[in-house]
This record gives sequence, C-alpha cells and structure tokens, in this order.
Amino acid sequence: MAQYTADPENRLTRDIHYPPHAEPIYFSQTHVTERVQEVQVILDAIKRYEHAVNEKLSTLKADISQRLWIEKAFVIPAHENLQQSLRVVQALGERIEKLCEDFSQLPVK
Repeated sequence: MAQYTADPENRLTRDIHYPPHAEPIYFSQTHVTERVQEVQVILDAIKRYEHAVNEKLSTLKADISQRLWIEKAFVIPAHENLQQSLRVVQALGERIEKLCEDFSQLPVK
C-alpha cells in the first residue's frame, strides 16, 4: 500500500483556481463606538493602576523605614518587584492602546 501511494502517477490531482469568496465586513458606527468605549474603560483602569504603582515606588523607602517589623533590606526586592510590575502594566497599556486604535479603524457602514 505504501508503495502504491508513494507513486505520484497514482494520485488524481487537478489544478483548479477558485475566486476568493471573502466579502468585506462593515460595522455600524454604534458598534465601533461601543467597542472603543469598552476598551477605553480597561485602558483607564490600567492607567490608574500604573499611577498607583508609581506612587508606591516614590514612597516605598519611607514606608518601609517607618515600619519596625520590616527589614530595611526589603526595600531592594520590593523596589525591583514594583519596577517589574510597572513594566508589565506599561506593556499591557500599550497593547490596549493599540487595540483601541484598531477598533476605531474598523470599516463602518
């Protein structure tokens, strides 16, 4: 059987060209506006969180030095962790901004 199927002469092939059947999709202006508004809500939440992380970064050293039960050396890993969180949040914000931009460019009826 393997020898039979390996022989190209035993294959029935036809070179047929079909026209594309894809049609453009258009959206109502209301649909596009609502999607952009929904994404904007997410973007606003991300910006608020980014602001909160920046505030915590600026007050981290003072916050830890005021606590008696937290080691002073904790500042370094806490700062690194907040910096990493900030980078992740900023990358997510950029992705959401791109999504908002792309939604606003959907084809409209």
